[in-house]
Amino acid sequence: MEKRQIWWLLVIVFCIGIFIATESPAFTGKHTEQILREKIEPPADLPIGEDTISKQGNSDHDSVRILNVILRKSTHFITFGFLAIFVLQALKPTRFYYVYAWLFSSVYGAIDEWHQSFIDERTAQVQDAIIDSAGAFIFLLVFYLGKTFFKNKKMERSSRHLEPR
Repeated sequence: MEKRQIWWLLVIVFCIGIFIATESPAFTGKHTEQILREKIEPPADLPIGEDTISKQGNSDHDSVRILNVILRKSTHFITFGFLAIFVLQALKPTRFYYVYAWLFSSVYGAIDEWHQSFIDERTAQVQDAIIDSAGAFIFLLVFYLGKTFFKNKKMERSSRHLEPR
């Protein structure tokens, strides 16, 4: 199997994985927050100031909710960042392959959000599609800068070997 075919296979498997995660009730915000709540219990002797207690009187409620949001949004960012890199590898060396990789990932992120609007206990959020797109962009940018940096370092090393002593 050719390298590009392997990368496209990885893209397809990854997209199917995203679709399955979207369909699964195990990946809803409510469910992940419940898991975090079960796993993270503050020590009983932890002094809690009155200013840290939420309106419900539960001091860890807000912190678990915030942690859940951070983890979920980070997952969006990272997942679509990796998707963009996989698409990039599948497309190269076509012209504008960085742009196409970003577009593919961004459009798939928007379609995934739209798909969520049809699933119970899920909501489609424009901010998630923006986070997906930003993740794809940042991953591609870091990949490009890393590739350029190491390419320049390699050229620098090889030019040192060619210089007369």
